[in-house]
Amino acid sequence: SQVFDSEKIEINEVYDTVGYWKQKALHLEKMLEASRERERRLIEKSNESLKTMESHAAPVEELTQNLRRAEGFLHFILQNAPIVMGHQDKDLRYLFIYNKFPSLREQDILGKTDIEIFDGAGVKESQDFKKEVLEKGMASKREITFETELFGSKTFLIYVEPVYNKLGEKIGINYMGMEVTDQVRKREKMGKLREDNAVRKAMESELNKTIHITEETMRAKQMLATMSHEIR
Repeated sequence: SQVFDSEKIEINEVYDTVGYWKQKALHLEKMLEASRERERRLIEKSNESLKTMESHAAPVEELTQNLRRAEGFLHFILQNAPIVMGHQDKDLRYLFIYNKFPSLREQDILGKTDIEIFDGAGVKESQDFKKEVLEKGMASKREITFETELFGSKTFLIYVEPVYNKLGEKIGINYMGMEVTDQVRKREKMGKLREDNAVRKAMESELNKTIHITEETMRAKQMLATMSHEIR
C-alpha cells in the first residue's frame, strides 16, 4: 500500500506482478496490430472508392463540357434570332426563359406570369392560349399580335406544348415564339394586292361587257337606220 494525496490506495497483488504486465502488453500489442490492419483495409477501400469516383468523374466531366459547348453554340446561333423560348409551371409562372427582351432582367420575369410582366393588347390572348393548351393537354400553335409599350407592335407565331412528370401529371408548359411581323405585313400587302387585282379584273370584265353591249347597240341602230332608209 502507498499513500497518495493523503489517501491510502490498495494495490492488488495480482496486478502488481511481472507476468500480468507482460500479458497486458501482449494483449495491447495484438489490439494495436488489429487496429493497424483495420486502418490498412480502410485505406485500401478509400483508394478503391477514389478510383471509382475518378472513373465516373471522367464521363461526367465530358458530359458537362459537351453541355457547355452545346449551350454555347445554342446561344451563339440564337442570340440575334427573333426567337424566344421558355418554360412555365402549371400556374403559368416563368421558371426559365431564353433570349428574353434585352431591357428585361431575369428577376423581372422568373416567378411571374405574362400578365404580370407585360401590359397591352395580345398579352391576355397569349396567356389564355397557354392555359387552353395546358387544360386540353395537346400541343398547338397560334399567331398573336402584341401592342405593348415595351416593344411596340409585333406579331409572334407561338408554339405551346404541355409538360408531364413521370406520374403523367401536368406540371407546366414549354413554349417557343418566333417573331413574324415582317412576314405578316408582306402577307397582308400581298393580300391587298390580290384584292386590288381581283377588283381591277372585275372592273375590266364589266368594262368589256359594257363596250360589247355598246357596240351591239350601235350595230342594231345602224341596221335599223339602213332598213328604215330602204323602206322609204
